[in-house]
Amino acid sequence: MPNSSTSKNDYAALRTEMRDKINALEPCEFVLRDVIANPPALLGVYLYEDVHNGTIPNVEHIGMEKDVHKYKKLAEDDPSSPCSDCPPQSTPQP
Repeated sequence: MPNSSTSKNDYAALRTEMRDKINALEPCEFVLRDVIANPPALLGVYLYEDVHNGTIPNVEHIGMEKDVHKYKKLAEDDPSSPCSDCPPQSTPQP
């Protein structure tokens, strides 16, 4: 069984890496696995919380798609700007 303090350090390092990579993104839509390959579920909780409390600026939660939280990185100078550089998104079929 892993040492709990090591696990906490691993999560802290992943959380820092996640924040750094998201802050470096150009405006676009993304999901956590676009930023961190095979992220643990707890990291998804951290991302959701960080977006909602403003710890990660210029990012908004835009909903769910196939049980995955989707986010939008906004332009720093205009948080309401559209995501013009994003690839076209498919519309889920009922």
